[in-house]
Amino acid sequence: MKKKIKVSSISDFPKNFIGISSHFKEIQVAWSINNLTKLNFSKTEDFHKEIKGTDAVFHFSMFRYIDDQNFKHYLITNKNNDAILFPRYKTIDYIFISNVTDEKLKTIINTISKSKMIIGSFILPVNNLISKTFKDLFED
Repeated sequence: MKKKIKVSSISDFPKNFIGISSHFKEIQVAWSINNLTKLNFSKTEDFHKEIKGTDAVFHFSMFRYIDDQNFKHYLITNKNNDAILFPRYKTIDYIFISNVTDEKLKTIINTISKSKMIIGSFILPVNNLISKTFKDLFED
């Protein structure tokens, strides 16, 4: 069953996406991000994505954190054993999704880039591909 998150308005759809490259497993990356940023990601139900033109549904590990200002943060794997969520970004291992301000986003990128578990992190441009992929997560 797909995980749905209620969004009170379109402005609640995250506008910030960070691509993260790492050779470490998702639980290790989430732990490292938690330690560095003081966020508190916890494992949730996997993100499910159906591939167009097939009956195949792929599962991608997902972590979620909602902070005291009600900002939502997600960490989703871009790869599993059978598929890549965004083949265009095949060098990205994780996608960090957040509703924080641009300034806070830059602080997060600078902070997580200090982790020895993270090779690199950068802002992903929000395009139709990314919006369409995650729209099911944020629809009422």
